[in-house]
Amino acid sequence: MIHMTEITAQLDRGEEEQAQAALELLLTLGPRNTEALRLRAALYEREGRFESADEIWNRILEFDGEEPYARAHMAEKLYDMQERQFFMESIPGGRRFLTFPKGLLYGSLFGMVGCLIFLLMSRLGTVYFFFSLPAVMGGVFGLFVLGPWILVLYQYLGALQSVTVQTTGIELQTRLRTLFFPWEQFSHVYLLHPEKPQCQGLRLVFVSKEGSMGIDLNVDPETSNLRALKTFLSEVKRFYPEVQYGTEGMVPLLGKWLRF
Repeated sequence: MIHMTEITAQLDRGEEEQAQAALELLLTLGPRNTEALRLRAALYEREGRFESADEIWNRILEFDGEEPYARAHMAEKLYDMQERQFFMESIPGGRRFLTFPKGLLYGSLFGMVGCLIFLLMSRLGTVYFFFSLPAVMGGVFGLFVLGPWILVLYQYLGALQSVTVQTTGIELQTRLRTLFFPWEQFSHVYLLHPEKPQCQGLRLVFVSKEGSMGIDLNVDPETSNLRALKTFLSEVKRFYPEVQYGTEGMVPLLGKWLRF
């Protein structure tokens, strides 16, 4: 019988189909195998099947109420519920999800540090002639002061501000524009994960019926600006039940795409 070490080795080699089949066999023979259940839950989460992962974690807690990984997952689930209070609001016919502007915060931090560096360089100009040269100070100002604040302005104006999921369609809003897309406009909606098991990342991809345009949303819990992501994905699947799961290679991102 195949063991967990062999299954993880197969995943590391990219032999996902064989590893999945071996894992199913292992769970059939030992449905209370906690290590195998943890791996199954992790694979579900990697694919964006959060409801299925929750069922696995709940099953683990039924077997062992003190299992550390399952308890950590429950803590993350509680955190997601708390995020709903700050980043989600109910509207007639749906829900609006607000973003957490990571890029804006990072740009502001770099801008503040850049200003401090520029001031330090200015002080050094009174001691070292090199730092007093206009070309040097101009380059320092452009790199450490002007550059970060251009990034801040770009993030402020162009970053996704909110996503509204409702019965009629999905609406994306930035500070410059609001875009609405009815569900009937899409031929497919995909929840895609990387082909390599070692890579993390989830993308929600909407493909128009004409195939000429689409929406590519980053919904990875670690990097996405969207909060309360599990609730957001549940809402999308509530209004568009035909969401398909797969790998990034399934959908060639050609034509006109909106990426957030």
